[in-house]
Amino acid sequence: AKRALAAGDFGQADSWVARAVQKSPETPQVKEFQQNLPAWKACVELIQKGEKAQRERNSLAAYYWLEQAKAKSSDPELTLGLQSALSKFTAFVQDGKLEYSQPDEKGDFSGAGTRLVKKVDGVEYAFRWCPPGRFRMGSIRNRPYSQNDEHAHPVILTQGFWMHETEVTQSQWQPLMNSNPSSYKGADKPVENVTMGECREFCRRLSEKLGADVQLPTEAQWEYACRADEPQQTIRDRMNEFAWHKGNSHGQKRPVRQKKPNAWGLYDMRGNVEERCSDWLAPYPPGDEETVKDPQGPESGGKRVVRGGSWHSSVTDCRVTRRIGMKEDERNSHVGLRVVVK
Repeated sequence: AKRALAAGDFGQADSWVARAVQKSPETPQVKEFQQNLPAWKACVELIQKGEKAQRERNSLAAYYWLEQAKAKSSDPELTLGLQSALSKFTAFVQDGKLEYSQPDEKGDFSGAGTRLVKKVDGVEYAFRWCPPGRFRMGSIRNRPYSQNDEHAHPVILTQGFWMHETEVTQSQWQPLMNSNPSSYKGADKPVENVTMGECREFCRRLSEKLGADVQLPTEAQWEYACRADEPQQTIRDRMNEFAWHKGNSHGQKRPVRQKKPNAWGLYDMRGNVEERCSDWLAPYPPGDEETVKDPQGPESGGKRVVRGGSWHSSVTDCRVTRRIGMKEDERNSHVGLRVVVK
């Protein structure tokens, strides 16, 4: 029964326990096992959720579920195993401030929007978890303002990632890069006027500090995180609540976090400054129903993708599907960056 329980085969476990009860109903060991079986089942279910989160590379969700399992466990051997499993995550979480997204009423825990804060030389970096998933990237044909290079197509992202909660600010850029190329100065304002080479160097230096793989997001990661599983019509109708654009910015870039975040806790995904992505700008794959897995863009090109619109953009140019390109060495006071951690 214990082996079946550990394998998650609850039906087989019930069968073995029933046979034990039939043979020796008064045996203390049988009585104890029968009494503890519901709690052990609940514990195993929590462990399975933790293992699933590990496979999806969502360390915080895995840590959460294993902690819940340990709290429910009444078996010393199982508790010891859970403590060992939890220790694997200690190095990951011990220097970070965690804010869990709680499970919903069905007990589901996707981890979307989980917040992780790290400090680098006293400077705070906040990230939000974007879980693996699928979405329809681009715009439906004939929708107002949609362009020919935005045609909708299904995309699957097989790995989750941590996206920086805001655009990279000048207070984050300056200490790492020992410079500030921004035209509009302000510690809490996004850095701008940055080339692609400078963005890559910033990612390299931050990777060393965090001991993690920091990169610019792919175009697909950016749009997926911007959508955050929300109805986009709702955002378009309330753009003033979420974005600084030409109609409300009074001609200047603003500090981050002054507008509402999206459903995953990401600020200024639309407006304020446009954001560089890692992909070369190119047409999407042909066909509206051809599913693309983990798109990275072409291997070469003339311009890199820029997304999101800026304080100088119209509301329609801040839409989630709009795509433009910039040369790698080009600078613009409307364009900054946001990073992801794999």
